[in-house]
Amino acid sequence: MVSDFTGWKLSPAAVGISYTDEQSVMNIAEPGKTRNLYAAWHDNGVTLPNASKEDEYWELSEDNKGWVRYYFTGWYTAPDGGACVGRGGDAYTPKQDITLYAHWTYNVFVYYNGNTNDGGGMEMTDPAKGDEKTRGVDYIIRENNFTKTGYDFAGWNTAQVDGAGNIVETGLPRFAPGSVYNEDIPLTLFAAWQHRFDIAYMGVCQTEGDDYFDNNGGADYSQLTDTVKLARSEDLKIRTTKSFVDAESGEEVVEDVTGTGVGWAFAKDMEAKYPETYIADDTEYPAGEFFALARDAGAVTYGNVSPDYQGEVPQLNSQDMAVANMYRVWDYGPLIEAYDLYYTLEQAQSGYITEEELLSHAKATDEEDGEIPGGDHAEQGNSFRVMDYATTDFTGFTADGSVTQTYLATDSVGNRTRYKVTVHITDSAPQKVLPSGTTRFISAKYYSRASEEGGLRETSIWKQDPDYQNALEQTFANQQNKNAVITYQFDHDTICAMREALYAAPDPMDKENLTEFYKKFMVQNQK
Repeated sequence: MVSDFTGWKLSPAAVGISYTDEQSVMNIAEPGKTRNLYAAWHDNGVTLPNASKEDEYWELSEDNKGWVRYYFTGWYTAPDGGACVGRGGDAYTPKQDITLYAHWTYNVFVYYNGNTNDGGGMEMTDPAKGDEKTRGVDYIIRENNFTKTGYDFAGWNTAQVDGAGNIVETGLPRFAPGSVYNEDIPLTLFAAWQHRFDIAYMGVCQTEGDDYFDNNGGADYSQLTDTVKLARSEDLKIRTTKSFVDAESGEEVVEDVTGTGVGWAFAKDMEAKYPETYIADDTEYPAGEFFALARDAGAVTYGNVSPDYQGEVPQLNSQDMAVANMYRVWDYGPLIEAYDLYYTLEQAQSGYITEEELLSHAKATDEEDGEIPGGDHAEQGNSFRVMDYATTDFTGFTADGSVTQTYLATDSVGNRTRYKVTVHITDSAPQKVLPSGTTRFISAKYYSRASEEGGLRETSIWKQDPDYQNALEQTFANQQNKNAVITYQFDHDTICAMREALYAAPDPMDKENLTEFYKKFMVQNQK
C-alpha cells in the first residue's frame, strides 16, 4: 500500500496537521527544551478491478444435463465468507496490505424437451436453455403443453423412452406437473408418452361370426384413465371334430363337436383347460395394466393389426397406433365313445335295458371336465344321458329287431355332443349280425372269423374276388407295418378351410361335393 506525506502533527493522535513540509516556524519550542513533531500520512484508495470473467456467464454442466448461469457477487476478504469490500469499479481504501477474493454464485436451468412430440410447445425463460431456477429456491414443475398424436402425456422423465415406446428407469415418470424440484443441479425433462391403444379380437377358424376391432368408440383406450372389459363375443362360434379308435375295427371314428369361447389369450391355440394362460370373458382391467400384459406377452403391434386378423380392415387414428391382439380360447365339447349293443329278446322284455345299462357301455370325456359319469351333475354343471330314453322302447319288442339310441354329453360350459348307436335285439344269444346291405368296417382282427362272430360273409366280394381279397390283405399288412400308401399333410389354415367347406355344403356326402373337396384339398396336399 502506498501513502502520501501531508505534513507534521504535534501528537500522534492529533487530527489534522500543524505544519506543512518546509514551513518556517518561530519559537517552535521553549529554550532548552525539545519539541517532537509527528509525520502525518494519507492512505491512497484503489479502484477495484473486474473479475477475470464477465460479471455473468453460462456453462453447460459436466454431465450435459443443462445449463448453469454464474454471477460475480464481489471482492471479499476471505476465500469463503469474509466481508465484501465492493465490486469491479468500486473505490476501496485498505488500512493495510490485503488479498481480496472474487466470489461467485449461480442459478441453474430447467429445460423441457417434447421428446418426439408432433405439436404444442413450452415457453421458457430462455428458449435454448430453459427456465432459470434461483439457487436455494424451490422450483415448481410446469404443466405440459406438448402434444403427440396417439399418445397420452404421463409426466416428466429425466431420460427418453426406449425404442419400443416404453418408459425407462422405474417405468413411471419421475416428475408430475406441480411437483417441487429443490436441487441446485441443471435439469432436462423429457415428456413421457404412453401409447393409446385399440384391441383386435380374433376367433381363429371360427365357423360363425367375424373378427372385430375395438377402438373404444373411436376414442382409443387411454392407459391413464380407461378400463378394459374383455368382450363376451357370443356371435363367434366354432365347430370341429374329435375322434376315437374303434376298439373292434381299429378304425378312427370321427364325431362333430361344438366349441364355446371362454376367454381371450395373447397367443393362438391356448387351451381352455389351462385357465392361467388366458383371461376369462368380462374380466376388467385398468387399461394401463392390461396394456402392460399385452406388451410383455409380445401381443402388441404398432401401426397395424396382427396378420391373423380376418375382420374388416380398421382405420387407425395414428400411424403408429398400438393394437393389443387377442385370440379366442375355445372350450370344445365332449367326446363320446360308444358302440352298437346286442341284447336278447328276454333282456329287452324284462326291463333289463335301462338308461344306466346303456350308459355303462359308453364313455364321455371332456378336456376340461375329465370323464363325465352317467347322469346329471349339478355341482359340476355337466351331464351324460341317453336322449329321450323310454323303457318301452325295449319292453315292447316281440321279436328280433333294433332301435337307435342317442347319447348326449353336455360339458360345464354348455357344449353338447350327440352320438348314435344301434341296439340290436335277438331272439337267441346275442350275435353281431348286420342287416343286409349295411356298409361296415372290417379289420384284420375279424377278417378271418365267421360272419356270426363279426367276420365277412362267405359270399362277400372281398372273399370271392381275388383282386378284392389281395387289396384288403395288402391294406392289413400296411396297417401292421405302418406303411402308408398315400400321405396327406395339411397346415392349420388349410384345416380351417376344409372345415368351412364341409359345413357350408348342403350335402357334404354328395358325390359332386366330395369330388370337388378332393380336388381342392386332397390332391395338392398329397406327399
